[in-house]
Parts: sequence; C-alpha cells; structure tokens
Amino acid sequence: MTYHRITTILLSITIALAVWAESHYATYLNNFAPFTSENNNNVKIDDNKLIISNNFSNDIIIADTVATGIKKFKFYVRAANLNNDGIKSHKYIDTGDNSTKKLDNTAWGIVWGYIDRQNFYAAITSCHDPYPHDDIFSNRSMTINILKVQDSSISVLKSIDINDGIDLLTGYNVLNVEYDGSKTSIAIGNKELRYIAEFEDICYSPNSQYGLLVGPAAKLAVERIVFKHSPITAKLLETGWTMQSLNEYFKKSNDALEGFWTFFDKSLNEELLKTGGRYTLALVKNGNGYDIIYVDGAQVNQPEWSCGMLKGRITPTQFIDNYSLLWYDAMMRPFDKDVYAIIENYTLLSLYFPAQKSMIRFAKSINHKKDNLH
Repeated sequence: MTYHRITTILLSITIALAVWAESHYATYLNNFAPFTSENNNNVKIDDNKLIISNNFSNDIIIADTVATGIKKFKFYVRAANLNNDGIKSHKYIDTGDNSTKKLDNTAWGIVWGYIDRQNFYAAITSCHDPYPHDDIFSNRSMTINILKVQDSSISVLKSIDINDGIDLLTGYNVLNVEYDGSKTSIAIGNKELRYIAEFEDICYSPNSQYGLLVGPAAKLAVERIVFKHSPITAKLLETGWTMQSLNEYFKKSNDALEGFWTFFDKSLNEELLKTGGRYTLALVKNGNGYDIIYVDGAQVNQPEWSCGMLKGRITPTQFIDNYSLLWYDAMMRPFDKDVYAIIENYTLLSLYFPAQKSMIRFAKSINHKKDNLH
C-alpha cells in the first residue's frame, strides 16, 4: 500500500460533549453520519451498509472530527472487504501515470490520533495466500500492521500475522482500538475480539480524531462504527497545586481555615463505606468556598492519586460552620448528594455521609487565629 500519498476526506460534525461519557454510533439508522458525503462518489449506502470504493492508488481516509485526545476512548468498526476473495485481482488507477493496475491483496483499516494526513496512528489489515489456487496447500492468513505516521515518516510499531478467529475472505471482522488513559490496545475478530497489541507510551493530542482507511482497489462494506469516550478523571482533578506552591501560599495566608489537615479519626459503617486512606489534605480558598486538595495518604487506588489533585470542595451554607460537601472517593467518583461538612473551632473538619451512616474527621496541622478568618 502507499501510505505516503493519502487522499483525506475530513468531515465535520458538531456534537455537544457530555461531561462524563458519550457514545457515538454511525449506522444506516443515521445514514452513517458523518461518514457519508453527497460530494464523494466513492461513498454510498447500499443494503443498509456504508460502501466505500477506492479506485485509485491513493489511500482514502475518512475521519470524523470528534476529539479523542486526553480522553479514554474505545473505537471499533465492523466491516468487510468485498474485494478480498483471494482469487481474482482488482483494478485501480495509478494517479501518478494514470495507468490501470491490478492488486491481489487489498487492505483496509482504522485510524486514530489523527491530526492531519502527516500525523496519525493506523491499524491496517490485508490478507495473503502463497497458494491461492491450491486447496491442499492453501495457507491464507491476515497481516495487521500497526503504524505511526509522524511528519509523513512511517514507523511500523508492530506487525502481526493471524489465521484464525477472523474472516479471511469477504466476511465481516471487527477492528478495535481503545485507550484507558495509560495504554492503547488493539483487537480484532469476527465473533470474539482478540487483543493483539498493547502500547504504553502513546500520548494523544486534544484535537486528534478517528476514522477509516481504505486502500487501493479495496471495497469496504461497513455495518457499524462506534466511538465511546469519557474523560480521564485524574486529569479532570488536576489543579496545578504542588507541595511547594501550597507551602509558599500558606505562609502568606491569613485565612484561619486554609492550611494542611490530617486524618484524625473515623466512624464508619464498613458495609456501606470504607475509607480510601489516612489522608492529609489542604484547604484552599476558592470563590465563596474552599477546595479540598489531596496531599498524601491514599491507600486504595494509590497510584492514581498525586499531590495537588482535587479531593473535594466545601461551600458555606446559611448555618454557621456548616458546609455543603463535594467529595471524590478513592476511585474518583463524586459524592455530592446529602453529604455535608462541619468545622469546629477552626481546627476540626468533619465530613458526614448520612446515607452511609459514616463520618471522617481531620485535624488542622497548624492553628490560625480566629480573628484572621475572612
């Protein structure tokens, strides 16, 4: 295949992204939007399938503009290469000299982390058989090349050959890529997904996209395109505070509540609520309330927590020393319904979870004078 000359059809769609998770489906039920275009003669809908025919030597990429970067995502396509019968060659026009050529093994794949035609990742599938006309010696298999294209330079991150668990002719396969916030995994299969590759060191741009790649002479029938994404919670909770900046800030603070607070004691119904650690926290004034900043002490899900992340927020109510509470538990799930906080004598912070019949208390590490409260 020719990866250096790519015809890109970039389709725009306006979607209001949900705060947490969102799924985007492209099927015949929504006319495969936004992967169809009236101005593109190579794309049509036939028999409830999205049909993409590539009659030229340039690979076609059709990319949605839904951003995938710095989010967890799962993207999969169920599709069949109709020009993959394993017997006859298929024609295409070489755009370099306008000549007609033939190709035995056409290819298709998915792209993600797509910025432009010079920068993206791809998983490309193609089948091959050293004895296509001999049933006895036939050994047909599929190669999946996982590529990184950076500034038009192509790197093969991994190449995998498989011959089972997939359709090696014109039937349907699912090609899948997912990112869990730290690693990227690739899977394929016709009935069950098989994970074939995993990468730990891929970082994505916030404006990266996803889409389809159709190689020369390939004819792709797409049954379903699904893209699911959700924020990486740890990134949402980043505040920019560090231990050094907190220390410097508190040296200048005259607010009696600002400062470090350490775990004091607890009263928990262990069947309903368990503490995620013996936390050290910091209270920092923010607007009309205080951000609760995580400093140290996580035991459950400890690798995900780092100093400076938001652990919660308290906001004053009409009752003296009583605050509404937002609290992120050890798994970073928000608690904000029927929970509250009370601060006694500017030195004892109590967090109440009535539905869980539980309470956790923190003590002020360094006392401030009551007269300095503002």
